[in-house]
Amino acid sequence: MAVGPMTTDDIAAVAPIESRLDDAMYLEQIVRTIARFIVGDGRRQGYVFSHPLLRDHYERLIGPERNRYQWDQRFVDHGVRTLDDMEAGGLSPAKAPKYVIQYHRVHLARLKAPRASFYRLVSREWLEAWYTREGTYSEFLNDISAVWELAERAGDSAMEIHCLLCHSSAVFPEFLLRCVQLKVLSSDQALGIVQQSSDERAVARSINLLAPKLSSSLLERAVDIARSLRQPSLRLIAMGAAARGLHANRRRIVVSAVLSELTKLQPREQARALCELLEFLPEQAWTDLALVGRFRSRGAEASGITCQSSATRQ
Repeated sequence: MAVGPMTTDDIAAVAPIESRLDDAMYLEQIVRTIARFIVGDGRRQGYVFSHPLLRDHYERLIGPERNRYQWDQRFVDHGVRTLDDMEAGGLSPAKAPKYVIQYHRVHLARLKAPRASFYRLVSREWLEAWYTREGTYSEFLNDISAVWELAERAGDSAMEIHCLLCHSSAVFPEFLLRCVQLKVLSSDQALGIVQQSSDERAVARSINLLAPKLSSSLLERAVDIARSLRQPSLRLIAMGAAARGLHANRRRIVVSAVLSELTKLQPREQARALCELLEFLPEQAWTDLALVGRFRSRGAEASGITCQSSATRQ
């Protein structure tokens, strides 16, 4: 039984073939028949019963425990296929089904799945899926805490350490900044640690936080570190964060490079990068290249993205 709102794609993924619920037109007929009992449109907002008692009633109709197990297995299979696709590179974490990201762990628990099934949540793909959807690491870390508890009960020290590292790396940028503020680390030492990190999102966030503490020479080094990032939007965000502290002439050169590369991104990725860069880049930069209008038409409105500064989101 579902534990949250489901889209039409989710329904098609878990429904038995003989139910015909993977047929959009047939599903629409069913929805019209039971419209007074549900809310949602199945696309922007998933379908859910209009009252909790309705869910309880229909769950009882499922029948014996064996039938409930079969349904939980269907939901778990949907989650496993999603994880497989993300790990194989066939599905971007940003496009992973919302239902799976929010409730896969719940279905694993209901099914009493083996620890190995929970351990798969300790992955970069799962982190990216949560972060893309929520803008924070908190829900990902909730999943990690649940896995950690399982590992602790099983005496699996290796997985306990893995979970510990997940928690520590999620706050890595803020931790480094605090170390610099308390003079436990110098700015040079902190930047050296950032350069060694393989987590590009953490690198970009660290450069953003550390930039006000860096000298001109260290800012140049931060720009070089930012240039080495493979993910385009993170590379540009990190370069923009470092550029704001550079001397005027050098800042113009870096800003120009950022804006030039920005125009080559796909609209949605461009919109996300711009939302971050608005915090760093001077207004004149947008006027010179007429990017504001392009952002509104191609990026934010087309993608449904609302800009917030990174400070607001955290």
